[in-house]
Formats: sequence, structure tokens, C-alpha cells
Amino acid sequence: MRNHGLDPTFLWKVIREKVLAMKALWTEDEAQFHGRFVNIDPVVLGLKPVQHIW
Repeated sequence: MRNHGLDPTFLWKVIREKVLAMKALWTEDEAQFHGRFVNIDPVVLGLKPVQHIW
């Protein structure tokens, strides 16, 4: 982990934040996400995964 510039004590915090960022990108028309480890300015993502509404 340290070889890639990540302190192992932050591993799960980084993973959680990246998953939340992906969720925003995949569910919002114009997504943005700002956290401690991930910062994405407003962006439009063209292709999104199929969303099943039950």
C-alpha cells in the first residue's frame, strides 16, 4: 500500500469515498463529488450502468 502512496490506516475510508463518488457519477445527470480523498467537479457522464427499478 505504501508503495502506491496510500497509508494503510486510511484504506477503508478511501475505498468508501471512491464508491460514493462512483454512485454519484452513475446516478446523477450532472454529478460532482468532493471529499477528503476524491474531488470531482461537475461532470456529465454519458454511459451509465443499467438501473433496475423494482
